[in-house]
Amino acid sequence: MPKIKRKNGETTLSARNAVETLNDLLRVVNKLLPESSKLIPVSTPKDLFALRQRIKGLSPITDVKTVKREAPVRQLDVDMKTVISALSNIATNAWRARNKMIDSDNGETKEEMKRVYRHIEAQFDTLSQIGIEVRDLRGRPYDAGMALKVISFEPQPGLSKDEVVETIKPTVTWNGKLIQMGEVIVGTPQSK
Repeated sequence: MPKIKRKNGETTLSARNAVETLNDLLRVVNKLLPESSKLIPVSTPKDLFALRQRIKGLSPITDVKTVKREAPVRQLDVDMKTVISALSNIATNAWRARNKMIDSDNGETKEEMKRVYRHIEAQFDTLSQIGIEVRDLRGRPYDAGMALKVISFEPQPGLSKDEVVETIKPTVTWNGKLIQMGEVIVGTPQSK
């Protein structure tokens, strides 16, 4: 396992981290695919191009009963909790990688990250195709009834009501069902 790089207490993003996240997703997806449809891991730009072409050629499955199987389906020895946990971890890591690629001053992709950024977006597209949605609630009003784990409440200047000021971990849903509760820091109005 590669050593995690940290700068000022934050994980730094590299192309290697993005490729490893993509390969993690491929391992999970390949467990669900028949042998003839398995996707190859990515180690070179040529592999990545081949994978993108293969994914573009796949059509989404809408009704499993109408799909013809080339070979009998083998029983998987992976339970759904493991798959769901892996998918939420992949979604969270892709979200973190994407956030590291965005310039906080202007909201644009950092110049040195533009080539890698499109691959992270491709991961989000793939997750979306299987019903995974990642929600960052930063900037939204906070309500005590929200399905969020609040790490702390911090007084913030300029706020008139409680607001999510930082997302530590995004909320992840699968086909509309919560599979990972978001973790946030809530800003509160400063007392006068």
